[in-house]
Amino acid sequence: MQSRALQQVFCGVLAGGLFLIDSRLPLGVAAGVPYILVIAVAARDPSTLAVWVWAVICSFLLALGFGLSPAAGNPWHGLLNRGMGLFVIWTTAILAVQYKRSLNTQARALEELRESQASLATLQKVAKLGSWVREMASDEAHCSEEFCRLMGFDRRSVRFAEIVTRIHPDDRASFKEDTAEALAKGGSFESTFRAALPDGSERILVARGTVSTDAAGRPIRTAGTLQDITAFRQTEQALESQRTLLETLMEAWPDMVFVKDAESRFVTANAWTASKMGAKDPEDMIGKTDFDYHQKHLADDFFAAEQKLIRTRRPILSREEAVIDPNGDVLWLSSTKVPLMRDGEVVGLVGINRDITALHTARKQAELANRTKSQFLANMSHELRTPLNAIIGFSSIIKEQAMGPVGNATYVEYGADINSAGQHLLQLINDILDLSKVESGRDHLNEENICVDKLLEGIMRLLRERADEAGLKLVPDSPPQLPSLFVDERKLKQIVVNLLSNAIKFTKPGGTVTVTVRADDRVGYMLQVADTGIGIDPQHIPVALSVFGRVEEPQNRNSEGTGLGLPLTKALVEQHGGSLDIESAVGAGTTVTVVFPADRIGGRDVVPDAAAPIL
Repeated sequence: MQSRALQQVFCGVLAGGLFLIDSRLPLGVAAGVPYILVIAVAARDPSTLAVWVWAVICSFLLALGFGLSPAAGNPWHGLLNRGMGLFVIWTTAILAVQYKRSLNTQARALEELRESQASLATLQKVAKLGSWVREMASDEAHCSEEFCRLMGFDRRSVRFAEIVTRIHPDDRASFKEDTAEALAKGGSFESTFRAALPDGSERILVARGTVSTDAAGRPIRTAGTLQDITAFRQTEQALESQRTLLETLMEAWPDMVFVKDAESRFVTANAWTASKMGAKDPEDMIGKTDFDYHQKHLADDFFAAEQKLIRTRRPILSREEAVIDPNGDVLWLSSTKVPLMRDGEVVGLVGINRDITALHTARKQAELANRTKSQFLANMSHELRTPLNAIIGFSSIIKEQAMGPVGNATYVEYGADINSAGQHLLQLINDILDLSKVESGRDHLNEENICVDKLLEGIMRLLRERADEAGLKLVPDSPPQLPSLFVDERKLKQIVVNLLSNAIKFTKPGGTVTVTVRADDRVGYMLQVADTGIGIDPQHIPVALSVFGRVEEPQNRNSEGTGLGLPLTKALVEQHGGSLDIESAVGAGTTVTVVFPADRIGGRDVVPDAAAPIL
């Protein structure tokens, strides 16, 4: 900026000096020509405006000098000289402006060329794509920066023989073979090879080029590109390895494994799938659907389920399906199918079908055996109760001496023992009968709205004497005015009595048994029995909940029990749609929580059980 200001000052001084000289010379002297020096100096300014401004100023000074110069000679000669001065000034200005524009155009062209070269070099670097031109006469190759980087050269001009030395020795013969025909006849070529770089590393490169020939068909020049495909080849090899691994796993997998497209057509499958579907081999299944292998109603069902999966993206997990195998036998499958995603879109599904025919048959047999067992226990329980009632009745008469004195006190004691044992055996039979009825599905609920307050009050009175004898404190904890509960009253009473009896049995003297009741529309109707007894190890809780399960721990070895109370209680709770949860720790007591569904809270009309007999 400062140099431009000095330049303008210099132009002003020069123009002023020329004007002073011109105004002193006679009119006959051509003093306007020296003003071109001002124009020449102004032309050094980057802006063309300075040239035009000084051309105007010089023209004005030339005209002013004409009026101030002393008269001498022919006036027309002076006027002609001034006209020549104006012509020279403006011609010089125009030539200067054109020259500056030409220089600017060349500068812009050079700048655009440099930018293009820089952009090309950047693009080549990003694409890992170099270029070269080889003159056959000199065997000299002019290479791009990226070409030199890929081949490990530090200069742009390289003899082609040197380039060949950078090709891996094992690949040179194939490179010469790939380029031989193009060099002989002209045309294009392509060759893939490994480059052995000076630092010991290797790159996989692909060279593509064309050969230019003269009129006689002799090669005079080759030009082309060199691209680094190392990462592509490594990815390709990794994908091939994964594909091989996947195919190996599919073939080794002992299940039916397959892939389908969005139209439920088979894309690939393993040999096990082909054998179960009746196809010759997996390739024979490609492009086919379930309609080619199954009955129409089965294929319709499979197709509908798969299309729903593709629409909703929700997998099908362990769905049991029955199909007919090629031999006409029923085949039970556990089918799992998940969406196959690509770029966020579902393009198909992957499926695994496991043959569970043997498991399904075994399960059906087990269910039948369990029903048979339950039926047997129920029948046997009924057969045992009749004579047992007689034993209990007659032993009670002996114990109470209802028909008169027995005459021997020992007989009375024996009668009491028989009666106690009979009562215990009767309770065991009743529990077995109740459990077998629940398991066999023959037990029905006689549901009604129950006042829980009154029911608990009666049970507490019934068991308080037993608690007092054990030295325990029985504590009720419930809010006033509890809502009613829609349940089977007899079974609810059985649930609470079983839980309280267990708590009393396993709590030492001085302990406490607390019965808590809460009703919440969000959680449900909760009954909780908590004791301060001996407790059990949490890992033994599943044993305590199993049929005839007894936890063998030192602190409860002397406790009587059949192992039916908790399993029966849990079954009765679940029959009402509720849940039973146990929390316990050795020496820290046990808490049993029963929760009935919230829809059983409050008043509700009794709906007769459709399966129950109508009297």
